[in-house]
Amino acid sequence: MRILLIASAYNSMTQRVHAELADRGHEVAVELALGAELMREGVRRCDPDLVIAPMLTTAIPADIWSARPCFIVHPGPRACPADHHGTGSRSQMLIEATSMVPW
Repeated sequence: MRILLIASAYNSMTQRVHAELADRGHEVAVELALGAELMREGVRRCDPDLVIAPMLTTAIPADIWSARPCFIVHPGPRACPADHHGTGSRSQMLIEATSMVPW
């Protein structure tokens, strides 16, 4: 599978994702998220089956995520119980969503 990693930096998380995917036989390319047009150029150049964003500080342009599967992996900052941001926010969202299910 052709996979494009879009990241704000080629940090340890991005390096690990790159290595793990390549070790599993995927064709992996990396594009730094240095602007919307550079991300678009990376998508055109790679023509990926999947875009993975291990660490972003900016949004992927809508014309990319609306045309290709994109998986954004970003744990966010540690959250306090009263805060709905970061790693705890996903758990809180699931708790709140399941409490609204009528069955």
